[in-house]
Amino acid sequence: MTTKDVLLALVALHPGVSGYELRGIIRRVTGFLFRISLSQIYPTLQRLAQEGLVTYDVVELVGKQDRKVYRTTLKGEAYLRERLREPVQPDYSLTAFGDFLLRLSFMGELNNDEIRSYLDQVLANLRGDRDRADLEAGRTLQDYLGLTGPVRQRYLALWGHETRYLVTDLDTKIAWVENLADKLGALLDG
Repeated sequence: MTTKDVLLALVALHPGVSGYELRGIIRRVTGFLFRISLSQIYPTLQRLAQEGLVTYDVVELVGKQDRKVYRTTLKGEAYLRERLREPVQPDYSLTAFGDFLLRLSFMGELNNDEIRSYLDQVLANLRGDRDRADLEAGRTLQDYLGLTGPVRQRYLALWGHETRYLVTDLDTKIAWVENLADKLGALLDG
């Protein structure tokens, strides 16, 4: 999710929120998945308003700078739902799962079938990444490294260990998403 998407989703969840309050929400709730400064928040809110995705009211404060409080527009809500419905792109990187979690945290806008579809796409991508990591890891490491002797052996040992970590990480993520899908299935069907 882009900065624009995250801020739009947070405004949708917190109608009447100011830019300063958004920073606090991000720090408390999504700070481990997404970091942003006020110098990024205010221009992004301005862009969202120019695009007609949010609107704002100016609240006059005595002895302080006036504050803008934001709400999503119907256009903004539609845009957000479309962004959340976009297919999952295969991307195994160490940051990809964080992006998945961030997007998942705003999925309450979607219906049960859309959430299930999203989780199924994520599982398919993770399983594909897991299979590729298993099949290609050894061969790729051997082919990639043109060195010989002890230096080559050290690299192979280090990279082999790293590959085992990545495979274990993928197994853990697959199990976590499967567990989430099961729990959501019971909750959404119940």
